[in-house]
Amino acid sequence: MTVLAITECRIVESRDQFDAPSGEVFGFEAVRVDTDGTVTPAKGSDATESNVAGFAVIESDRVGQAITVMRDGLLDVGNALSAVTMYAAIYVSDTDGQLSNDAGDSTVDVILGRVVPGWGSLTADKLLLIKKGG
Repeated sequence: MTVLAITECRIVESRDQFDAPSGEVFGFEAVRVDTDGTVTPAKGSDATESNVAGFAVIESDRVGQAITVMRDGLLDVGNALSAVTMYAAIYVSDTDGQLSNDAGDSTVDVILGRVVPGWGSLTADKLLLIKKGG
């Protein structure tokens, strides 16, 4: 089990994103749209909670703050992927908003993306390709 500790996030390429108000305070996490239209952390615990809309690329520090949610694109998440194998699937875990590279960390397996190479130098950086369903 490897729950990914994502503490930074930089958009490398965005192909599909939207802005919405946050329903609670949270960091860089998998999110879903709640019944009131706000964005809240998603988790793989059941069908409702695992209806993932994307990944919050902006941290929320107050309820109602406008945040950006990426549905399709590339993210640089710092060193969070350093221990993960290239091209590994990244799942939404049973913990609010958290991602994992182990399908066993969730009751409902939802692939949010994959680890892909990003070539900015002679060695590849590990980037997170966000695309619900992998």
